[in-house]
Amino acid sequence: MTEGPEQHLRWRAALACVIALVLALAGFWVAFDDGAVAGGIPFLGDALNQRIGKAVFGLGACVALVLALLALRSSLRGGGRAGRGRTGRS
Repeated sequence: MTEGPEQHLRWRAALACVIALVLALAGFWVAFDDGAVAGGIPFLGDALNQRIGKAVFGLGACVALVLALLALRSSLRGGGRAGRGRTGRS
């Protein structure tokens, strides 16, 4: 049994989903963990820098989660838009 291009696209989309989920998990961990975020804007206080850093990590985690959901949808649908007509419908 040979795999066609559509099957390869499904596997790529599934792998993209896993990678994006791992990135989202790491971002949510940093955003909601009690630990400190290093660095920040020099003229702002430490408490505000912590809030900004955790908010940015949380926003990045949300973006990664959306990308993971899109990759999952692509994996379940067949991996991409190959074979669709001009209107985008199968």
